[in-house]
Amino acid sequence: MEELIRLRRAEPALRSETLSVLHIHEENRILAFQRWLPEVGRDVVVVASLNDNNTTRCAMANRRRLVF
Repeated sequence: MEELIRLRRAEPALRSETLSVLHIHEENRILAFQRWLPEVGRDVVVVASLNDNNTTRCAMANRRRLVF
């Protein structure tokens, strides 16, 4: 949990009021959303798996900076 708090503090977009839901897959319990600071250009895309297992793969992983 501490790592997530540090990430939120390090990435200003995660504290912004802007939010766009990019993807919801109810059956697999996957949620993807984008946060950003208008006119700053430091967008953050969050892909969250709400599953009990850890087998979800991110198709964009090889093209973006992954934090963890």
